[in-house]
Amino acid sequence: MVYRESYNLEFKVELAKTFLKTVSAFSNYNDGRIIFGVDDNGDIIGLDDVEVKCQQIEHLINDNIKPRFKFSIEINAKEGKRVVILKVFKGEETPYYYKGRAFKRADTSTVEVDREELNKLVREGSNVDFENTKSFKQDLEFKVLETKLKNITGVEELTQDILKTLGLFDRDGKYNIAGELFADINGNELFGVDIVRFGKSNNQILDRETLNNISILSQYDKAIE
Repeated sequence: MVYRESYNLEFKVELAKTFLKTVSAFSNYNDGRIIFGVDDNGDIIGLDDVEVKCQQIEHLINDNIKPRFKFSIEINAKEGKRVVILKVFKGEETPYYYKGRAFKRADTSTVEVDREELNKLVREGSNVDFENTKSFKQDLEFKVLETKLKNITGVEELTQDILKTLGLFDRDGKYNIAGELFADINGNELFGVDIVRFGKSNNQILDRETLNNISILSQYDKAIE
């Protein structure tokens, strides 16, 4: 027995295309190893024609995982039996797809990512921060922001140029998440503040107010108030 399977280690008795899902997972999230010739219990079974198996693994990865990423293949002898160790390195151009789908590790299993996780991988791969991604809500108004700027900086009117200078547009000229945060009304329940006043213990809640769907500036003022 070698090791136990984990989030960054998987065993395969034989070479089958299913290992490509785990390759996608490792390249998307973390470095990992796949050892061929070992069963699920960690017992070494060994492989025949390991040189041929190495070539097959390389071809399968290059033909099925997009885009390209770094990996290495080596042959190792354990307990008089030969195994193939595939090392996969986390890539920078996420997401890495197998058959048009991206995968991740869930403990010792490999599962397909959901839409939210996929969007996160896309943002990481394109080096775009969350606040710079396009907002789903585009009919935004900024009366609260305009009032703040008039009082603090003395501007007479909040123009599109000022909004651009503040970085509230994405690369395509659409409002981004930062713009939605500063808008008078936003469409995301997660963009909020939950204010709680406790009693003698955390189990005793005296007052509670949730502030959401309003400008982050209004949230701040109401929180201080």
